[in-house]
Amino acid sequence: MKVLFTGGGSIATAYLQRYAADVVSLRKQPDAQWYQLLENYDVIIHNAANLDFNQPLTTLIQDNFDITRRLLDTIFQYYPTKHFIYIGSMSYLETATTYITPQKMSNYAFSKYLGEVYCLQHPHLYTSIVRFSTLFYQNPFKDGISKLIYEAATKGSITLIDGGIAVRDILPIDVAVQYLYKLANTTVLASSTLNIASHKATSFAEIANYLLRKDSTLEINNYQSQSIMPSILADFPPQIDNKLDKIDFIIENYISEYFSSLKP
Repeated sequence: MKVLFTGGGSIATAYLQRYAADVVSLRKQPDAQWYQLLENYDVIIHNAANLDFNQPLTTLIQDNFDITRRLLDTIFQYYPTKHFIYIGSMSYLETATTYITPQKMSNYAFSKYLGEVYCLQHPHLYTSIVRFSTLFYQNPFKDGISKLIYEAATKGSITLIDGGIAVRDILPIDVAVQYLYKLANTTVLASSTLNIASHKATSFAEIANYLLRKDSTLEINNYQSQSIMPSILADFPPQIDNKLDKIDFIIENYISEYFSSLKP
């Protein structure tokens, strides 16, 4: 299967470290050239998105929804058997199977939600929607878990909020792209909505304990918040039909390896 990513970013970069694919920013291509470009690929993974939460809603809808609509319409019109994979977001989910009400969504979440709903209602038969749980990028500028580990390794101290009771369903990006590869290389699932997750909630307190096992001198501080912290969806039950074979991994091993890579 020849795979095209519609934008760069961490997911595309991690995928290319393991598998063959091309990355072409469709935003920089006139719509008239999409037909010729798409002809060369079997699977189009639409990962391009404006992630700037501070952008106005009109800009985010233009960047995240309009391009999705135009791209899927083009594929449907000219290449109705090509597999279109939409990288959605858990930011618009209340539970693993229900949405937050649109009025409560951030501008970013709403723009991505519109793209998902459009995909769900579109007549193109080979459309898959993927929502990843909390991705562990191993990059302190990309996620809070990586930042916590980075501070443990470089500063020798970390600060937990409310004792680290908050939980995440943590999915290393390396594992996420392995699932994406599985999806891209099967036609059986070319019409699915998938939550790709570890199906295990891990607290920040547990992460701190993992780090303590690596460095017994680690200083752990606590900040008692004065308000209720917003919850992040961390409950992703295994899908009943087991659409993708499970990839087993031990999150402590990933955390340990990343911590070690940061030490001099």
